[in-house]
Amino acid sequence: MATNDKYDRQVRLWGTSGQAEVAKGHVLCLGSSAVLSEAAKNVILPGVGRVTIVDDQKVTAVDLRTNFFVVEKQQQGASILGTSRAEAVRESLQTLNPDSSVVGVDVGKNGGTTSGWLECEASRVYLSKADVSLILVDEQHVPIEKVRRALERLSSPPVVVRCLSRGFVGWVRLEQVASTTSGSASTASSSSGSRPHIVMDSKPEGQAFVRHQLRLSKPFDALQKYAFEGAFSDVEFAGVKDSAEHAHIPYPIILLHARKLYSEGQGGASLRTREEKEAFKKCILRLRRSPDEQNFQEALDVAYLMYDTPASSAVVPEDTREALEALAVERRNGTKDDADLRLAAQAVAKFCEEKGVLPLPGSLPDMTSTTEGYIALQELYRRQAEAEIDEIAKAEQTTTSPSDNNNNPSSENLKTNVGNLCRSAFALRCVDLRQETTSALVGRGTTTTTSSADQAHSQDLAEDCVPMEVDNSTTTMSKITRLLPEELRAELECMESQEEVDESMLPWFLGIAKVVEEEQQLSCGRGTATGGGQGAPQIKDEELSPVVLEAIRKATTEVRRCPGQVHPTSALIGGIAAQEAIKLITRTYVPLDNALVYSGIVDKSEVFKI
Repeated sequence: MATNDKYDRQVRLWGTSGQAEVAKGHVLCLGSSAVLSEAAKNVILPGVGRVTIVDDQKVTAVDLRTNFFVVEKQQQGASILGTSRAEAVRESLQTLNPDSSVVGVDVGKNGGTTSGWLECEASRVYLSKADVSLILVDEQHVPIEKVRRALERLSSPPVVVRCLSRGFVGWVRLEQVASTTSGSASTASSSSGSRPHIVMDSKPEGQAFVRHQLRLSKPFDALQKYAFEGAFSDVEFAGVKDSAEHAHIPYPIILLHARKLYSEGQGGASLRTREEKEAFKKCILRLRRSPDEQNFQEALDVAYLMYDTPASSAVVPEDTREALEALAVERRNGTKDDADLRLAAQAVAKFCEEKGVLPLPGSLPDMTSTTEGYIALQELYRRQAEAEIDEIAKAEQTTTSPSDNNNNPSSENLKTNVGNLCRSAFALRCVDLRQETTSALVGRGTTTTTSSADQAHSQDLAEDCVPMEVDNSTTTMSKITRLLPEELRAELECMESQEEVDESMLPWFLGIAKVVEEEQQLSCGRGTATGGGQGAPQIKDEELSPVVLEAIRKATTEVRRCPGQVHPTSALIGGIAAQEAIKLITRTYVPLDNALVYSGIVDKSEVFKI
């Protein structure tokens, strides 16, 4: 379908509400390297409202070769070399989409550094007032610990998207920093001082979603009446004379008739055992007139919709329950709309608890049917969904004190919020992006200082790709493996064969972490790792098989060999980071949980929960 809306294709993915969130979004980039420039490009093209680039670097010859968005403009006479890289990248990115506002901040013009800016009071004021949606960080140039310390001071820290591109390897990691501000809004939602990320629409599929979408095991009155009136009044469809009409009876109607036929023949028996389920399917076949009737085959394929769920299974999915509970206490921006959403979440959660079911979304899956039959069935579900929305909204209004202006939303706002939650109830997800380990690249308690000179990229890329002289004794394997949660440490210990090692990206993750930690320690004159993760059990070298140690050694050597950013790798890592950023901003689709490691050398990537 032709359209003049340049965002039409992406709106089909995350909807108009998601696009509105993108237009309001503010992304802060701590750096303007090749990987962050690519990430910024991929959030600007969808129309993110504002991108702020903070960097202390000047343009070098290496930038001209490795960063597509640092362009030498010969026609202007003066060379771009030595000018602000943040401004050079800003100028190129702004041309991509006039709907986005791109701002470049050169913190190095007075001798400052990006890391230093994070530690000053100005950054705290800026971050608390700028309404930043999320932060993109190039970990190779800005220590994550500096970012953590800056965000800890905020009452509601934004999610950090950690990027690292180095040679032909890299990673993307998502992290929610815990607030240490007393009485902060984030501490209301979790004891650790950080709130979970709530996905409003995870785009669910599969059997469980169709079961919720149709709710045939507990049919509502209007559906029950429609299924057994008129031409459908006879349980065996005797009133449907035309064979074409019989071949287009929607499968929900077939299943309801088959269940009635089964109950009459079995004396109301349940549908739990294998024998009972087979008997129920025979009832479906009994109603079929021809093997060619596709609608009856569909009914057989989804016969599980009528099965009785085990008594131990929750009718309301745990994901939905957790998300509604989190929404009921979430404080994102302290506005009236924020409070209205919390009340709506409380109302929907109460409905689920009392009724034992989720509210209907009001939509139908595809099925074999006539157009008239499908529309009639769809209208039934739409009306029932609207009735449940009205019921929930009215129940909440009656329990809200009229004198409480802060918690007394208008009926229109409440109904809108309730409607949105009802339609997406099954799609709600609660994702905890807090790091399971207390350390990341540099342990907590380790202070690093990275000057502009330390971060300079004045060397040629070919000169960058040489081994660095690093004392391997400063960072033993047992210290690096503290970065892994218990499950991954156990997995590493159990690896014995070369095939197992080749299938896992853990050696590459540890290789990247080992080299980056070494370099950050050397940049501040430290010879040994200190700080976080010391309470976690550490794997000693002798506890790992020789093939694992050799794989980590090879990965470490390769990562150390080329500290420069290669544009194809940066484009891939930046694209993945931007994709996750859009998921976080729109609250659509489940984001990465929580680390993706990539190696172009073995042409493989893997996701870990770190």
